[in-house]
Amino acid sequence: MKLFLFPFAGGSANYFMSWKTLFNNNSIDIEPVELAGRGKRISDPLYNSISEAINDVYEWMIAENKLIHDSFAFFGHSMGGIIAYELAHKLLSTRNLLPEHLFLSGINPPHLKRKHLHVDSLNDQELLEEIIHLGGTPKELLENKELLDYFMPIIRSDFKIVEEYQYKEKRSTLDIPLSLLNGKDDSFEQHEIEAWRDYTNQSAFIEYYEGGHFYLNQQSQELAEYISQMLSASYGKKTNILS
Repeated sequence: MKLFLFPFAGGSANYFMSWKTLFNNNSIDIEPVELAGRGKRISDPLYNSISEAINDVYEWMIAENKLIHDSFAFFGHSMGGIIAYELAHKLLSTRNLLPEHLFLSGINPPHLKRKHLHVDSLNDQELLEEIIHLGGTPKELLENKELLDYFMPIIRSDFKIVEEYQYKEKRSTLDIPLSLLNGKDDSFEQHEIEAWRDYTNQSAFIEYYEGGHFYLNQQSQELAEYISQMLSASYGKKTNILS
């Protein structure tokens, strides 16, 4: 089972590298997705829209034969959740492929209104204060001007494309289970998370963890155990059907 990991706004594949030690189940192979303009892809231009990000990741998956595995799943946090959801629909419409499971973390359903920071009107210090308010910003980033200079254009670009993202209603719902994962202290209301149930023909599992928007910084072990459990159950069902 291949598990693709999609980062939050301002994040990179490097964030998920430590997760390799969390998934000691050999049947799950994690694949942190590197978005343009960061990490190994620092020379690639940043995206102008969520659609560009989706198309870029899609082309990478096809070019690198990332979808030849018997089964795969998506995990996305915040912005990464939007990309994971939209990419699942793109794979369905173009390749008749779907992930076995969609793990959506720290994100409300795309048809609901989102808080807009009006990024274009904020200077770097004001934007940084908004990011700090979300929590999860590493202390070493806040205290290192060189790191801040590196990450601020990425953060600004990512927040902008999320702000400008316009959800287009799909022709069909996804025929796969969803897991909706959130911090107990995040700003989403219960009814907002419940609304994700309308996006799938199968089960929608809702899980809460201690912490805020970046609960996964502290709860990564518990989160990995949950993901492993769900994917093991999914793979087992598939194996039984095939046998």
